[in-house]
Amino acid sequence: MRRKIQISIFLISILILWGSLLAKVGGNDAKVVFLTQDVAEGYDHRGCTPPLLKKLIENFENQHSEKYIYYDVTKLMENDIGPYYIFNKKYCKKIGELLDANIFVMSRLVLVGHDKLGECKGDLFDIHVKVYSNQNDKELTLYKESKVPVYKFDNLPINRDDEYITKILEINGIVETENPNPIDTLYISNKMILFFSLSQKEYDKLSLDEDSGIDEVISDFNYYSTKIIEVLSSQNIESKYISKKKFVLKYDNDDLFVFDRDKTDHIVGAILIDGKTKPKILTGVYTDIDYQVEINDYYK
Repeated sequence: MRRKIQISIFLISILILWGSLLAKVGGNDAKVVFLTQDVAEGYDHRGCTPPLLKKLIENFENQHSEKYIYYDVTKLMENDIGPYYIFNKKYCKKIGELLDANIFVMSRLVLVGHDKLGECKGDLFDIHVKVYSNQNDKELTLYKESKVPVYKFDNLPINRDDEYITKILEINGIVETENPNPIDTLYISNKMILFFSLSQKEYDKLSLDEDSGIDEVISDFNYYSTKIIEVLSSQNIESKYISKKKFVLKYDNDDLFVFDRDKTDHIVGAILIDGKTKPKILTGVYTDIDYQVEINDYYK
């Protein structure tokens, strides 16, 4: 009898330990609130600035409803907590205590001009999205781009790629595994273009150097890749953003192609894949017109 009790206690201890590890690895302790976007100079008051992160919020709530915290402005007002348009972590503590949140996603939009569609419909914004955890006081830039037209908000990488959701959930801290950089295998059966760029950790390190020019490179890359992605679906070509340094492409015929970004000498680029022949690698920033020329040549 005593042996059974000891075994039971041991098993319970293992389950508790395992549960705590899952909470750290899987982000089960995450309670995420998306704060109202901060539009500089009061331009949001015109009523024509759409929500920048609408698709990201919808995707997050659909995938992780138990971790999603509704940003209840009425409740904040009733408890005299403000401001409500926030892009500064110093306001997050009181909001977190009231709404039971520990991860805060903030976005800042600065109007910088208009395109040919004119005011409102053709507004161009510099955008900056960051995430903050009040559990470890850690703050990261999630996304940054210049001169983004409002009608392209929904198609931005941050609104399309689940990698950003993972980054949000992991900011509270994760347990390091024995192999922190496993090589992913991507199975390819159709036409696809992979747009590769830096991981958040790489970007944060490079952005400390003000002379690196990293923001301009990333901004241009995001701008032109987003433009070409808009036309890829009409050409039956899938697209995906990836920040892994190294991964393997596996075709239906079992052919394997290994990609290693360190060997390209570029931090951004694209890989054209048809699932049959050797992929074509484009390194550096291309305009949408340049991309289309390369696409037409490769898939002809």
